[in-house]
Amino acid sequence: MNYTFTRQPVLKAKLKNTKKQIKLNWLILYYRSMNFSDFMQKYNGKGIDYDKSFGFACVDLFNQYLVDCFDIQNPIQMFPVVSAFQIWDRAENNKLFERIKNDPMAIPKPGDIMIWGKSARLFHGHVGVFISGDVMKFKSFDQNWPIGAL
Repeated sequence: MNYTFTRQPVLKAKLKNTKKQIKLNWLILYYRSMNFSDFMQKYNGKGIDYDKSFGFACVDLFNQYLVDCFDIQNPIQMFPVVSAFQIWDRAENNKLFERIKNDPMAIPKPGDIMIWGKSARLFHGHVGVFISGDVMKFKSFDQNWPIGAL
């Protein structure tokens, strides 16, 4: 689902791959198969339970994004996490990812993966994909945000 936020994420990150560029605190990959626009069109309004374990979670959307857009066939092995905020640390030594820390002057690009740290309200953090925005607000493609939403 598309949501508009009026606050910046705690973390962002970058992934690397071979065709177009993406970012996670934020990460950058390069598109291989499906592009971000096609991914949003395919999954908008649909729940994804990639691991078949915890229902429709934000990490499931992240895993499906890696499979469909970057041909990463075993994202759970690459990112064996329980909580979304753990993706940031798992990406640190991964050569496919370029991590970009949140900065008021840095604005993600469409398709960049954003990671929120854990907090009192977000015990597991959150992960979503940047659609558009500026330093004050942004739209992202998410699952389970707000909690319980597709």
